[in-house]
Amino acid sequence: MKRLPVCSLTSFPYWLAPTFAPCIQRRFFERSVADKHVFVETNFLVDILRPVPGPDAESLYGRHKSRGLVLHVPWCCASEALRTLQRIIDEDLGFDDKLMRFVVAEYKKDPENFDKAPFDKLRQQLKDAKTEALKSLPRRLDQVMASVELIEPSRAAVDRVIGLFKIKSLKPWDEMVAGCVLARMTEIRAKDATAQLYFCSLDKGYESGSDGWKAQFAALKCIIQSDFDVP
Repeated sequence: MKRLPVCSLTSFPYWLAPTFAPCIQRRFFERSVADKHVFVETNFLVDILRPVPGPDAESLYGRHKSRGLVLHVPWCCASEALRTLQRIIDEDLGFDDKLMRFVVAEYKKDPENFDKAPFDKLRQQLKDAKTEALKSLPRRLDQVMASVELIEPSRAAVDRVIGLFKIKSLKPWDEMVAGCVLARMTEIRAKDATAQLYFCSLDKGYESGSDGWKAQFAALKCIIQSDFDVP
């Protein structure tokens, strides 16, 4: 069945997941060619799509595209990444005003000999790059989400979220992400007892949660990492 675009992922009513999941679930096992499964969330999407991508995230994504491992991303991370990246792009490329304040100050010291033209050119390049990055963001995010193994909403994921809610050591959004991850890991572990499972998140909450929470991952023999440098 055709993959849902990001516009559908960001607007999907989570509470209806049990009803619609059987209609959109994909058989990802048929296309998995590696026994190493790496689960990532919003921080990975931000790191790979920001104007200056993180090297570890780029390397991990490259290994996925070369079929050296399988990347899994919960469907709900797309909307959060879209919102976050709009701010990150501004932070990465929005320093042109600060630059020009410095340029004006230097110009006033020696107006006759100060060459302002190179700085004007750089400022325009930054503005153009920022405009293009924001304009192309939805398309680039769609491309990444289309290339990874999407963890779609399912009854199993919802059941996991309900179970995590009782532990109550994470924020609601993180519980939803974790529920999707644990549900997919359980499917993989049921089919392959030797598969290597990793969960990469920059959110320390996943790694330092309560004993009941960490036991969920431990039971699946999953390694939790606070970076994207997967062995």
